[in-house]
Amino acid sequence: LLDEESEIRLVSLLCLRWLLRSLDDFKVAVKLGIDHLVVRCFETALDDDSDRIACLRLFMYIIDRFPNDVPTSIVKSLMAVIFHGQTEGDSLAMAALALICELTVRHRVIVLHCNSFLNCISRQMLMSPFPRQVQCLSYLMCYFFNSIAASDVPVNHRSAFYYELLAPLMEPNYGKSLDLEKPQHNGPFKSDNVLNNCRIAIISSLRTWSGLIHCLSVDNLPISCRRTVDLGEIENCPITCIFSALRIEDSPIQKTAVKILCDLALADFADEEFSCWDDVRAYKTGTRMSSLYQSKVNENFILADAELLKKFWDRKRMDLSDLCLTFSLYCLVQRGILQILCRMVIVDPDDPLNIKITVLIEEILNTGFHWFKNMTLKSALGWDQLYDSQNLPILDGILKNRGLMVMNRINELRAYRDQMTFKYLLFDLIYRRSTPKKFASHSEPYGTAIQRCNKDYVLKLIPETKVLSLNMSQWQEWDWLLIDHAMSILPTIAEFYEEETFVKLTRTVLQFFEPQGPFKDICEDYRSYSRVCCKLMNVLSKAPVDSAMNQQLQGFLKNLLIELSPENLYLGILCKRSLDTTAAVDYFAFIFQLSSTKEGLEQLCRAGVVDRFYCSPAQKQFIICINFCAQGWYFGFAPGNPSRSGAQKYSQKANDPLRMPFLRQQSRRSLPCAAQDR
Repeated sequence: LLDEESEIRLVSLLCLRWLLRSLDDFKVAVKLGIDHLVVRCFETALDDDSDRIACLRLFMYIIDRFPNDVPTSIVKSLMAVIFHGQTEGDSLAMAALALICELTVRHRVIVLHCNSFLNCISRQMLMSPFPRQVQCLSYLMCYFFNSIAASDVPVNHRSAFYYELLAPLMEPNYGKSLDLEKPQHNGPFKSDNVLNNCRIAIISSLRTWSGLIHCLSVDNLPISCRRTVDLGEIENCPITCIFSALRIEDSPIQKTAVKILCDLALADFADEEFSCWDDVRAYKTGTRMSSLYQSKVNENFILADAELLKKFWDRKRMDLSDLCLTFSLYCLVQRGILQILCRMVIVDPDDPLNIKITVLIEEILNTGFHWFKNMTLKSALGWDQLYDSQNLPILDGILKNRGLMVMNRINELRAYRDQMTFKYLLFDLIYRRSTPKKFASHSEPYGTAIQRCNKDYVLKLIPETKVLSLNMSQWQEWDWLLIDHAMSILPTIAEFYEEETFVKLTRTVLQFFEPQGPFKDICEDYRSYSRVCCKLMNVLSKAPVDSAMNQQLQGFLKNLLIELSPENLYLGILCKRSLDTTAAVDYFAFIFQLSSTKEGLEQLCRAGVVDRFYCSPAQKQFIICINFCAQGWYFGFAPGNPSRSGAQKYSQKANDPLRMPFLRQQSRRSLPCAAQDR
């Protein structure tokens, strides 16, 4: 390892990898100081990539095999390469960073003992030209802080790390202070990247508990966990930095702070530029889409999975990352962020940045109304309350007219939420994670407001599905994703059962799922087709008794009961797949879909499927006994199984007093939890 010839050092490094076969061998090597010799090879061969790559392979082998015994000499050497790459453009800086990240995940205490670790990562996050790398490093550091004890990382070290990340928002000349003139091997670097990386790091950290707890450790916030977590006194946090950044007028820092607020409100226009108010109108009405989502549009139709649409259709739930951001947004609203934004807008409502702030104010008002409810209504009731408050500088006629202009724009944006086209509505549901529900002052229901465009949209959507233009034998060429999407929208249309095109669509799709149709023969990806039929059952169940769609459903149930008899379950046409994936299981799912709604239960009663159902006043839940389900429970049981013989006995004797207790007992064993609840 000390030889002057590169080939000899290279062979020695390769031999060393083969000699370190056990932990005892590695401890002997460390005791002899071989790790220092390897580090010497790594640091002295700056012009020979072959030696350095061999050293990196050895480091990778050590981290993979002995993560708990990695010597600090290797860690410090990798740190030096990362620092060298930030200033001199070292070609192996990214590889060294990847090894440090791997070691951080495997054994955090080792990297913790290196004083330069936190400084190295924070500097790399701000100077990286790749946004995805900044996001990954942010999540890595949040995992690092979550996984170690508070006593392992002193508060001043943790605060210094976050102070370094927040420095671009607090120091206007921070980007100029960096040595940006030196070449970067990782790609072109611009001074604006520092602010953009700071924005990504703040949002990523606030999506995790460690970053949120650090943020809430400041005493002057509406929510404070300083005494509970005992992190000590925190001098700065992202929320306080946002307030200070908004005060720096006509600067990139102020624009970055507005983008951070857009991200906290889960708005998709953070990177959009509005030169005039007409751009906002075009954006809100759907004629101008966000460039981020242009790839999702194909001939004005959203090619999105219907399960995602169903998930975001009801805005009653939010995921954990949204919940973390909600804490931050709540603190901002309670500390008067809306009043500060209002003062900025009234100065010049037609300024491009202030136009975006106007849209942001309406977004925060809508988000606060749905997320914060009564706790924040005092701070986010509406623009009229903000306009009339004592804090706004309404002193002369000019400012008053500007305030009225902004107020009219806010009301216009609120109206767009009820009148937007359905194409943009889908973007709002799927990608922006917020539904344009009515405000408190709106009396028109949300479903009624969009019914005008739903019908026209589905009528244009049906030809794209190719259901009515192709024969049943060409069902594989149907666009099942759009069919799924259409079945999700049909129940939102008033009197959909009277439209002849809708009746033809449901009739053709239902023929595909008939027991004699092609569905029973599908052996791959049949679950995606089953989901379409479940939504179709929901559509047909909402049709009136004397409608054509109701007759379609009754005929389907009648044919289904014939094929779901005990003898047909075991030997009939529905058993062409394997026993565990038989088509009969999917047909049971269709019936259970009907049983989950009141309209579906009525349809099952008319078809003779439901034997009886009643509501217990004490339990307040429906207990349903379905004849063919009782007959089908013993379908998968072996021929000598007592459960099968019992089901066969009691399904044929409807008047037996022991029939209902047996069926309830078997339902607890075989039915899923959702079916038990129903």
